[in-house]
Amino acid sequence: VPEPAEVRAVLGTVVDAARAAGAAGVSAHCCAGEVPFEVLRGAGIDTVSLDLGAVGERADEALGAWWDVGGTVHLGVAPALDPPPEPRGRAEGMARRVEQVWQRIGFGAADVAARTWLTPTCGLAGASPAWARSVGGELRAAARMLESAE
Repeated sequence: VPEPAEVRAVLGTVVDAARAAGAAGVSAHCCAGEVPFEVLRGAGIDTVSLDLGAVGERADEALGAWWDVGGTVHLGVAPALDPPPEPRGRAEGMARRVEQVWQRIGFGAADVAARTWLTPTCGLAGASPAWARSVGGELRAAARMLESAE
């Protein structure tokens, strides 16, 4: 297993190459339950994408520190695969989960909403075409709810 400094150095090389090629920002997705925020920050990553359900409350402190230094977060709140039918309330549930995270950490929409994007928990490669089309609408609806809560 590589040491964090080794990982940071290799990722830093990738980040440097992306910026040299014209990238305005560099994002990393982490499916793990423990996101290596410090390693990613040290490598120059601007945005961390994560599965909110996988990280749970144990990531609150690190997530708050990421926002404190101006980082952007893609919060995976929507299922990546077709979820069971839900008559109503999916977007409301996603918005409520994000609000709960912000409240636990001590932020509000005015503090970090512009640097918080709502996303599926992971890629949509295994989702049905119908879910892949509809998930964007669900996420937009949840984001509008969060914006109106400001």
